Amino acid sequence: MAQGESAAFSLRGRLQVLVIGLVGILVAGGVVMLSTVAKGDDALGVIVEQLDPADQATNQLEAALVDQQAAVSGFVLTGLEETLEPYQRAVDRQVRALSTLRRTLQSRSTPRARLTAARAAIEEWRSVIVGPQLSAKRAGREAEARALSATGEGLFNAARNEVQALERSVGSELAREQRQFTAAREGITRGIAINLTVASLLVVLVTIFLRRWVTIPLHDLRQSVVAVASGDLSHEIAPSGPRELSELGESVEAMRRRILDELLESERAHEGLAQQAPVVLTLREVLAPHSVELPPGFEFAAHFEPAEGVLAGDWYDVVRLADGGIGLCVGDVSGHGAVAGIFALRAKELLLVGLRLGLTPDQALELVSDQLGELDETFLTCLVAVFHPNGSFRYANAGHPPGLLAGTREVILLPPTGPLLGPLGGTWTSRELALTSGSVLVCYTDGIIEAADAGGNEYGVERLRDCVATGRAGGPTALVEQCLAEVRAHMPDRGRDDLTLVALARP
Repeated sequence: MAQGESAAFSLRGRLQVLVIGLVGILVAGGVVMLSTVAKGDDALGVIVEQLDPADQATNQLEAALVDQQAAVSGFVLTGLEETLEPYQRAVDRQVRALSTLRRTLQSRSTPRARLTAARAAIEEWRSVIVGPQLSAKRAGREAEARALSATGEGLFNAARNEVQALERSVGSELAREQRQFTAAREGITRGIAINLTVASLLVVLVTIFLRRWVTIPLHDLRQSVVAVASGDLSHEIAPSGPRELSELGESVEAMRRRILDELLESERAHEGLAQQAPVVLTLREVLAPHSVELPPGFEFAAHFEPAEGVLAGDWYDVVRLADGGIGLCVGDVSGHGAVAGIFALRAKELLLVGLRLGLTPDQALELVSDQLGELDETFLTCLVAVFHPNGSFRYANAGHPPGLLAGTREVILLPPTGPLLGPLGGTWTSRELALTSGSVLVCYTDGIIEAADAGGNEYGVERLRDCVATGRAGGPTALVEQCLAEVRAHMPDRGRDDLTLVALARP
């Protein structure tokens, strides 16, 4: 078969034909096995539920009949009433045996007829001989009782013969069902052996076809891909095998050509990145938060994760103030990369300088707005807070997502107190609150609340608020980890924005 003809017949079509054939063979074997198993189950059910109990009941019936005869004979000889106790017990056993036989032989015509004859013979013996014989003995008519003993021997033997005939009939039915069960079991054994043989042949057949259709073409394709991956970009990848694998080979060949086309452009881009890398790394180091030892009575935890590369527009920092307090800033500059990083660095340093000089949060924002000058289309959102040793704090929010102040009873939102820092300018105010013992302040950037699931539904402030309320008591570090875990669970893929989350608490 030519290569084009081989590729025209798809791997899916070949596998479908192969699977249909395999399933057909297995289904046929399964149907035969199920039929054989069903016959065996039917025979076993009849044996266990009907004929075994019936066989035991016929033995009990004959034994009860013999015990009744012996007890009656003993009473006739001795006249003692206690000799009739075995007779009554035998009668009870006889009743139970007959009840079992009526129930188990309903669907068996021959044994059922024998059962009817045996019951009639037993009743005749008891009514004609046993009853009158007992009455005569009790009345002192010894001669009549002995005469009935002689006469009753024939009726007893007739009843016993009928019971034995019933026993043989039940035994014959039991033997027939046992032969059917044995035949079914042997059929199952043969079926298992045949199915194992067929399954082994099918495995060999499938292995041969899969090797021809999949293994060999994949091996050839792999060898070509390995050659290209090892650096031999001139190695042409020839498609082979069924249509799907042939198309895969064509796609890999197209990728090889595209790699060659983009190689030169990649080299030029590498030169550009090499020139920018020192700037980016330096900005990242400068934007990193300062290592500050917090004053007693404060605990702090934070997490920062850039959306792309190593330089982002998000930043945060904590500084010690001259009066023993703490300054906290969380900012988000529009955009990413070196330009956004430089703008973030300028804004951050101006804010920290303002806080160190003792400015209030709103005054620090005014300083940044005045000193940044012409901003073009760049803007900054920022939340600034100053914490005093006595537990009070002041904050100003320049268009930033609202902070969350979690106390022992509720979580309070800290909304913006002025516009974002941008080309249009603006004014800001500060608000004063208390960070009491057991409280925690949570600040974040919009990457946290705008994290979206596959349907585009954002995580949102309310979910974050609930998470802060439930995790507040665990401390800042555990709270940050819990909130980030919820955000990542809500967001199936890597987010499109930076993720920044900080928590400051007074335990």
